[in-house]
Amino acid sequence: MFNNRLFSLIRKEFIQIWRDPRTLMLVIAIPVTQLLLMGYAATTDVRNIPMAVLDQDRSASARELLDAYRAADYFQLSMEVDSEDELREVIDRGDAKVGLIIPPDYGRLLKGASSAHVAFILDGSDPTIASTSLSAAQLIAQAYGAEVVLDQGARFSVSAMPETALEVHTQVWYNPDMIDAY
Repeated sequence: MFNNRLFSLIRKEFIQIWRDPRTLMLVIAIPVTQLLLMGYAATTDVRNIPMAVLDQDRSASARELLDAYRAADYFQLSMEVDSEDELREVIDRGDAKVGLIIPPDYGRLLKGASSAHVAFILDGSDPTIASTSLSAAQLIAQAYGAEVVLDQGARFSVSAMPETALEVHTQVWYNPDMIDAY
């Protein structure tokens, strides 16, 4: 009995919608508009994250690493800083969301039989950007490190080759657990 009444009510509403052209247009136009808006305007892609760089090595290897980060389209190398204090100030002001610290011995270690280390600092106040940045930074470094290992394959024996040429040490500031509610 209830199903019969509900079916009759639904049928009546559909007949009414088909009879009134303005209502029919609204029923079709509103979902199409929402689909277009949600599909194009409300995107959650994270791209061109402003990055500050503290390059203490200034070698060709360091420039290659920076080129790898530029090419990935996740980061926009917006500024170079001269000290860790300046890096902290830039991130505190919000001019950069991430920072990359390349140590003075980076190029030498990268060319040697041991792995090089870089530090990647993240502003965790926006967990969406921070988690995407963290993942992208690690993947870019892994890909670049694998490329370096392949290039150096002829120089070292297999037993002397480092497992990974580049290690990224990450540090999240202001929201280390990247909890969205904070």
